[in-house]
Amino acid sequence: MLTTRIYRFLVIVSSVLIGGLGQQLRLVNIVFRHGDRAPLTADGETFPTSPYLTSNFPPYGPSQLTNKGRKRAYELGIHIRNQYDQFLGDFYYPPHIIARSSNTDRTKMSLQLVMAGIFPPVNDQKWNPKLNWQPVVVNYETSPDPLLNPFNCTKYKEELEMVENSLDVQEEKLRYKDLLKNLTEWTGKSFTTGQDYENLYSYLTALYSMELPLPNWTRGIFPEGGVKELALLNLRIKSYTQRLKTLNGGMILRNFTGNMQNAIDETEPNAKMVLLSGHDENIAGLLITLGVFESDHPQYSSAIFMELLGIPAERTRIIIPGCNELCPFKKFVQLYSQLIPSEEDMKCIIGKSLNENHNELSRRKRLRNI
Repeated sequence: MLTTRIYRFLVIVSSVLIGGLGQQLRLVNIVFRHGDRAPLTADGETFPTSPYLTSNFPPYGPSQLTNKGRKRAYELGIHIRNQYDQFLGDFYYPPHIIARSSNTDRTKMSLQLVMAGIFPPVNDQKWNPKLNWQPVVVNYETSPDPLLNPFNCTKYKEELEMVENSLDVQEEKLRYKDLLKNLTEWTGKSFTTGQDYENLYSYLTALYSMELPLPNWTRGIFPEGGVKELALLNLRIKSYTQRLKTLNGGMILRNFTGNMQNAIDETEPNAKMVLLSGHDENIAGLLITLGVFESDHPQYSSAIFMELLGIPAERTRIIIPGCNELCPFKKFVQLYSQLIPSEEDMKCIIGKSLNENHNELSRRKRLRNI
């Protein structure tokens, strides 16, 4: 069962039922976008005519979380605490929580803030009476990161290039021919790929969030209008075919279903919640893979919740395509089996099979213990 609630940020919750265990919450998977940030000054996001071309956006720095973004991420944590208070318990116990971020400052900081909102220190965990905060365990992957940054896979790149050059996508881009011509003139930058569209939207969104004056040419096309439509087109292009869905949102889907299977098999009996701190393309990619993307760009701190067995009350229910209101876990996995990456797909992204990767991690662990 998929349910939605608007809570200052988009929250989408899916509950997957497993038979014979009663309606008891077993595990919560959450992937969320980082909070509001300052614009990037690299990676192709800025443009030559920008009035902020040489700005480092003090006091934050390029691409770093702003105070608004810090507050929004912290509020997401508070919402999670309020939603799952009894399930999580009062104390922070590391084996209960798996917290992982992509390898960017803004996602790492967002994850720390979300965790601070979920787990303020109580009783014996209060180590400083003047500070309502405690350290927590968070992790991130450097390159390659198949879960939150799967876009460097050769197969993905080849498929994406084919889609970008396909007749269908070229026809969709043709609808924006005049706008793209004007954008090139206004920004001094050419727009040839979907990522170029996304970069412009992200840059303007960051400026807008910081309440900085925008160029006059943005009126009527941003925040609603043509620029947003182009950014949404890029998100759809990134998951345009089944292959792209599998290698994009399918990575998170594989992680979530694996986590739920582990909970069912009790191979990780202590885990209660998995938190992934990522980007708008992760949110959109998973929604498109699930077939429930509603053509709205994921806002800062947007989140997808996927529960094993929990049945939230008083929410709008969205039924997973091909499933009933309560979706049995085995049927859920079967429905999306073609969109969950295979061992060969994983080898493309991380450069080795999961078994090889597991053996390497085990070897490193043994070396650390010597």
